[in-house]
Amino acid sequence: MTPPGPCPPPEALHRLGADSLDVGGFLALEAHVAECACCQDRLDRLARHEPTETSDGPRPAPARPAEVPGCVLGAELGRGGSGVVYEAVQPRLGRRVAVKILAGGPALDARARERWLREARAVARVRHPNVVRLHEAGEHDGRLYLVLDLIPGGSLRDLAPGPIPPRDAARLVEAVARAVEEIHRVGLLHLDVKPSNILMDGPADAGWEGRTPMLSDFGIARDEAEAFEASVSGTLGARGTPAFMAPEQVDGRPGAIGPAADVFALGATLYALLTGRPPFQGASAIETLDLLRATEPPPPRSLAPGVPRDLETACLKALQKAPSRRYASAAALADDLRRWLDGRPIEARPVSAAGRLARWCRRRPAPAALAAALAVTILVALAGLAALWRRSEHQRGLAEAARVRALRGEATADDAVADLVALLRRSVEVPGQFSSERTDDATAAVLDLTAKLRRTPALVARHATAIAAMEMGLANIRDRNGARDDALRLMDDAADLVAATLARAGAGDDRVQAAVRLADIVMRRGGSQQDRARFAAAAEDLRLAERTLAPHVDDPRAYDALAALRHLRIYLARAAPAAAGPEPGRAPRTTADPILNLVDALAECEARGPGSPTAAAWEALDRVPAATRLPRTVELLLADLAAREICESTDADVRDGDRFDPEATARRILDGFDAGLARLRPSPTRTEDVLERLSQYATLQAIAARRAGRLDEARRSARWTVALGRAIGRRDPRSAGPHLLLGRAFEQESKIAWRVPDEAAVERSLRVALAEMTLALALAPDREDTRRSLAGLREKYLRLAAAEPES
Repeated sequence: MTPPGPCPPPEALHRLGADSLDVGGFLALEAHVAECACCQDRLDRLARHEPTETSDGPRPAPARPAEVPGCVLGAELGRGGSGVVYEAVQPRLGRRVAVKILAGGPALDARARERWLREARAVARVRHPNVVRLHEAGEHDGRLYLVLDLIPGGSLRDLAPGPIPPRDAARLVEAVARAVEEIHRVGLLHLDVKPSNILMDGPADAGWEGRTPMLSDFGIARDEAEAFEASVSGTLGARGTPAFMAPEQVDGRPGAIGPAADVFALGATLYALLTGRPPFQGASAIETLDLLRATEPPPPRSLAPGVPRDLETACLKALQKAPSRRYASAAALADDLRRWLDGRPIEARPVSAAGRLARWCRRRPAPAALAAALAVTILVALAGLAALWRRSEHQRGLAEAARVRALRGEATADDAVADLVALLRRSVEVPGQFSSERTDDATAAVLDLTAKLRRTPALVARHATAIAAMEMGLANIRDRNGARDDALRLMDDAADLVAATLARAGAGDDRVQAAVRLADIVMRRGGSQQDRARFAAAAEDLRLAERTLAPHVDDPRAYDALAALRHLRIYLARAAPAAAGPEPGRAPRTTADPILNLVDALAECEARGPGSPTAAAWEALDRVPAATRLPRTVELLLADLAAREICESTDADVRDGDRFDPEATARRILDGFDAGLARLRPSPTRTEDVLERLSQYATLQAIAARRAGRLDEARRSARWTVALGRAIGRRDPRSAGPHLLLGRAFEQESKIAWRVPDEAAVERSLRVALAEMTLALALAPDREDTRRSLAGLREKYLRLAAAEPES
């Protein structure tokens, strides 16, 4: 085998084994090593020592220093690429400690010193019973040192060379996960969680239950915001230990490295304790990285049959390649492990057979195509055999076989529609295109799909409603981008598809769901027509929605749609009385339902506009029994009412620039926020709803001032919004709402900076807005509005980088 070019020096190979290169250098060096047997042998010798990034290359271990201030050094406890750890005694305090002397001595460069200082600061910020404490950091005779707790029990890697009992493994990883959650809470990422960095505190002869895990070695820990910025700019590099790194650490994808990387490392550590080996273990470091990128880990039960199924499920969920598919936080993993230890059901669910098949098809498209062709051939052959069997005397057996085939065919159709919907959704996120170009492609694909589906008379109702929902999502995007004719065309298509399904549906749940879906579509189309002053068309859509819902007016499943209908009818009557007709009131109903009475009060209150009395709406809410579940539309209308009252109270402050104090305004708004939540019967969902509506009102307040040329007033609106978001964020750090509020406020600051113009301020504001929206999405990955806002900010940032003006 001839290597492509000269071999790299040993220092570069050490950095590849230690993963301390930037992404470009990492990939170039990896390509050379893949073709060079000599370099592979040298790299394998490094990889056997499980290296970790601590420097830019190998440095000689420091000579034993004569002294360290306040400490008397004893036996050497261990050494590695970053330095040597000694047992020591502090005579003045009578305390045994561990002293870590950094390799390199007086010749250390500025970058190594910066990394040492970062490690010291990281350890000092964390206070947790399962994290090794830092007592002192300093420099003596040109050597940098850290004085840490002495944990004499050895590392988890040394004490567990093979599998350990599952309950002990779960208990140890739960404790470490709690420590990692505390690290994340103070804004750090550890990025090197593994068994050799988990020290075991306890007597030497104690069992696993008598030992306490202590997380150590913050040598490559990063501040979360710093890690995000570095990964966006491409300067973070691939850092960590190959067998325990998350895929995003290896790839260095912009903005991808976050708390989920440590969750992956916790899953890899749990896997190693259960099976006695890491989840990805190749014959070389290069092969390990290739396995990490391209393959799924073997299920732990295939290596250790005694591993319980639920524990295996939790472990594999933490090892998902996509960060969004892992546990949302280290605390969530710890909670699931605690549930398993307590004998309760875990929240994670195993990947289904269909999910595993879909992943395999994406990784192996050519074999998947051959398998599909073989399956079609087999089905055709089975169909031929079935035709012969129908002529035989086993009619009962044939009938049963036909029923089984029909069920399988329906399940296959379900999977096909679900896969197609997912494929089209992913097409909206194609890299290298702006959102307008992506939605053009997706719109054409959806309309072509529905044209074919309408030629299928047996289309199942749930398939039609799923595809119609996808069309309405695209219509919303097109409407926001100004392509209103395309949006109406998509709404027409969705309405036709669901109407055809409703005409074929029998009595039961399918009919109610199809009716509610059709009413929702035509009401949204009517709202769009009204926005374009097409009042006659809007009135006709609302009458169609009323006729569709009339048979289900007393069905709680239709309450959301009835609430939206009442809301739109009042607005139409206000904008165009002649088009609405003489009786624009509520849909007919046979019972005096308190929820629908609340809907009437809310709609009347909103129709009267800002500054109108709101007491009637709150009185109607008080008449609804406390245990009654409110429809989602009603919850949103109540959140809107509470947010409107809060935001209207800021108008005078924003206009009075001389005495404006954003912190004081934020404190007063926070009191109103708590009072509004108390009226709404607080729940996490309602808190997020009010924050969402409040961020929308604050954004509209800033937009109105900015468009009127009152830039100082717009800045004041953004400033009280930032102060409020930070106040709520400090009070509830796990809520996505404050980060969404901050993201939108900084986005408004970037728009104000465009008017000055000040491009540097625009870039700063957009970067902070991106960071806040990314945190909001990490805390609430299922929120579509946050995902759309983040996509819009990314596009603005790309246009800024391309020197395109803000529109």
